[in-house]
Amino acid sequence: EHTGIFSFFTTNKVDARILRVDVIVPAHGAAQFRVTQIGQFTKNAAPTKIDLHWLPKLKVAGHTWRDVLLAIDPANNRIAAFAHSSFMHGTGKGLTIFQGKPLNQPGGLGINPLNGDLLLVNQMDNNLVEVNPTSGKVVGVRQIDPAKVDNQGNGSALFGVVGVNDQRGNLRVFFTDDNTNTLDALSVP
Repeated sequence: EHTGIFSFFTTNKVDARILRVDVIVPAHGAAQFRVTQIGQFTKNAAPTKIDLHWLPKLKVAGHTWRDVLLAIDPANNRIAAFAHSSFMHGTGKGLTIFQGKPLNQPGGLGINPLNGDLLLVNQMDNNLVEVNPTSGKVVGVRQIDPAKVDNQGNGSALFGVVGVNDQRGNLRVFFTDDNTNTLDALSVP
């Protein structure tokens, strides 16, 4: 008998696997861990940074998916979704929400809390990209670090992003900038 099962998701940047870790808490004794592969992306030449974001539901092209794990696929400039992620297993690539330009090796994924759009930061051009997952369309692109990025990735600055509501109800986007070693924010003036 156990008192609960809790799950979280992680990735293996060396082999581009997407994993679910189920933590089983028995009534007596130590917690047990069960690791299940739920996806497999294409590996880049270097270790592949795959950012994840779990949502209870997501509307895509007129369909509502439940228990959705979103994952960025940097090698293919793609956003993928794994529906029923708490129960699935396998080596699939997920369903494509969006692929192609202006994504340019995305390295961070967040959610716009005002409208549910996806916020991504690109590693190869230092742009912030907003994508509407329902329509599969790009809403906007903004360069947030002026450094030029060469073919080897030198100058790449962005790897984390999160969207929040400020006290006035406006969107505020926080992002990490590796070139300046700062946590910065974009907001409505």
